[in-house]
Amino acid sequence: MIVRGHIKDNQILIDENIQLPDGTQVEIRVPDEAVTQGSGLCGIWQDSREAKEIVEEVISSRTLGRDTTFRQ
Repeated sequence: MIVRGHIKDNQILIDENIQLPDGTQVEIRVPDEAVTQGSGLCGIWQDSREAKEIVEEVISSRTLGRDTTFRQ
């Protein structure tokens, strides 16, 4: 069975009124062209240093003349 739907507010809405029992597992196939690539401007990294040490590095690498105040 193929059921059509669309995305709204990051949720999948089914366009047809189908009657499936609760708990039925389904498979959703997203076309490759519909997937957006990340900008590369955000992400995660792994660092074994303490947070204080990382913050000190960030502060020390800032441009001179800029006020930097970090609050906890």
